[in-house]
Amino acid sequence: MAQYAVNAQFRHLHSTRAFTAMFFRQPNPLTDYTKVEPTLSFEKSEHKRINEQLKHVKEVVVPALHEHIKDRQQTDHQKYLKSHNIRADKYPLHSKVMIVNVNRNGKTEPRY
Repeated sequence: MAQYAVNAQFRHLHSTRAFTAMFFRQPNPLTDYTKVEPTLSFEKSEHKRINEQLKHVKEVVVPALHEHIKDRQQTDHQKYLKSHNIRADKYPLHSKVMIVNVNRNGKTEPRY
């Protein structure tokens, strides 16, 4: 039940549910399947339909998801850079810095 809830949750990154992104279909509803009789019907038309669906997924859905994820990551990164002060040069030229005293012998001696 918990795994179903996690997989059926909408994801920000690819704007779809994890189950849908993985299996390219909607998850089955939460119903009791113990009394349902399985039907085993393998017809050539069904194989053809499955192959067409897989071809569509490979050529259309996966590249679209890939592009959407790249765009989402780029916009998220731009938002992050806007809100966080990240400097490319940590120490500009001629700036004064302190060096840790590696020969420090006691607690009372200066650290720098």
